[in-house]
Amino acid sequence: MKRSKFTNYSYDETIIYEYMKKYYIMELCQQGELNPAHDNRQAPSDVCDLSSTYDSNTAAEKIGKGIIKALNNFDSRAHPYDKFDLPARGRYISGLVGARGLPSLERDSRQVVVKRQLEAQQLFIYPTDNNRLNHWIDLLDPIIIPMDSSAEKIGEKLIEAFDRSTWHPNKKFI
Repeated sequence: MKRSKFTNYSYDETIIYEYMKKYYIMELCQQGELNPAHDNRQAPSDVCDLSSTYDSNTAAEKIGKGIIKALNNFDSRAHPYDKFDLPARGRYISGLVGARGLPSLERDSRQVVVKRQLEAQQLFIYPTDNNRLNHWIDLLDPIIIPMDSSAEKIGEKLIEAFDRSTWHPNKKFI
């Protein structure tokens, strides 16, 4: 159940980190305090919890089910840090996966963003470029599939997206 009764939700979203040969599927929420006096548009997303963890050789169907779970739980709880407390945010997110800090997590991982566009009835699975093409983490062209795709197909497309995602040039091989 979504925590906002006044937000006009247009998408659900999750981010998946591939770190230390595991997939960490994050549950996301809208940032900050929800206030109907501000607007009913959906606020930007941020990490609120770890939804699932899988070894990188886990079957696609199981990974797909984990993604569906995280998308279904989008904005069901708030993140535990103040949206302006960036050090607390970094400690929290890196702690969910056991990284030393957010900079080392971002350097030593690949990421994929999955966005369920509600009106379009599609899943957009975005591979990321981790400082190879540009000097920042950037979304690449998405893999687009129907929103009602099977868990197995979602998992297969996630694995395909990770194959297209890049590692940071200074990644520490661990």
